[in-house]
Amino acid sequence: MKLLVLLILFVSVLCVEGYCNYNNNIVTESGYPPRPMTQSEKDQMVIYGQQWDHWGQQFTRYMQGRDTMPTTPVMPCFCHKCM
Repeated sequence: MKLLVLLILFVSVLCVEGYCNYNNNIVTESGYPPRPMTQSEKDQMVIYGQQWDHWGQQFTRYMQGRDTMPTTPVMPCFCHKCM
């Protein structure tokens, strides 16, 4: 019974929070029509990718004991409601 209640709460949160996805420079979110990313949004995604590249390099050094644990990059949000 507890599992059923948790599952219902989880699904409820997903429905309330909505769905947001970026794919092939298209922003898709529940309740809104898909739209192309603006140039500014595309630029932010390039920077986000560069942050992950830097994170990977620093993480490798961390695993070798030569650096501190890197902070995980935060994905930019282009939707109306972000989690």
